[in-house]
Amino acid sequence: EEPMLVSTVFIGDLFENIDLVTRLDCLATLQQAAYELSGSKALDENRDVRKKKIKSEMINNAPKVSGSRRLVQGTKEELPKDIVTGGTDHVERAITSIESRTRRWGKGRQKITPSLTVSNRFGPIAPLQFYSLLGEFVKCKEDSCLWSGANGARLLASCLITLATFVECSGVHSGADVLAKHLFELAWSFRSVEASEVRSAVLVALASCVPFLHSTFLVNVLNGQSVDSFSEFLSKSVTEDPDQNCRRLARVIAKSIGTLMSSLEFGTEHNSFGFATSLT
Repeated sequence: EEPMLVSTVFIGDLFENIDLVTRLDCLATLQQAAYELSGSKALDENRDVRKKKIKSEMINNAPKVSGSRRLVQGTKEELPKDIVTGGTDHVERAITSIESRTRRWGKGRQKITPSLTVSNRFGPIAPLQFYSLLGEFVKCKEDSCLWSGANGARLLASCLITLATFVECSGVHSGADVLAKHLFELAWSFRSVEASEVRSAVLVALASCVPFLHSTFLVNVLNGQSVDSFSEFLSKSVTEDPDQNCRRLARVIAKSIGTLMSSLEFGTEHNSFGFATSLT
């Protein structure tokens, strides 16, 4: 009950007469709460510990310098990129999430030994938080004072990211596909906004949605029955968007949907994302 009471206060005050920094702080707090309640934070921390352990073992076991101090294999520069460095921002998290779920769709998955079991306490309240925020957003969507200029773009991007976090953290709980569908449709409506911050948030939202969407909805999207020119939008984002993060996100989304269509063994008449392979 307490998480819902707190979130109700935050969401209720979000679009009142407060400054932008406070609004963004409210949204960031909602994101962090979902992240922790879902168990994702504990899993990520456990994963980081394992990566550090692997890195340490690789360095310790690597051959040392030989002869005239020539470096041989096992240097830090040769370690896998995801072990040497790692991003924690929303773009990196969205890419990591959709890629991990894409591997589950594909064939020949590797055997995974679970290292930590967590309970998702956010899943049951995800719909309540999602629709509370969405409802307040819809009420204020015509308020030009809120959404104009650079500040409006930042607020819009943060709202989309927060909704995407709610979907991502809902896990396997019932109704996650419905949340994903509604977020997909909302994010899609902002695809043409010029601000790169918003375009990136739109793609983060789409990336968060795709793993949860029902296959029939995706097929309709590919055929243009639910959303017009989705494949064209991703294709242009990959090749023409001036923002690097937007290009990366679009490429990952295209690849993941192409993988899903292949794993479900749809015919080529359903797979408008045949371009995904060439883009990646």
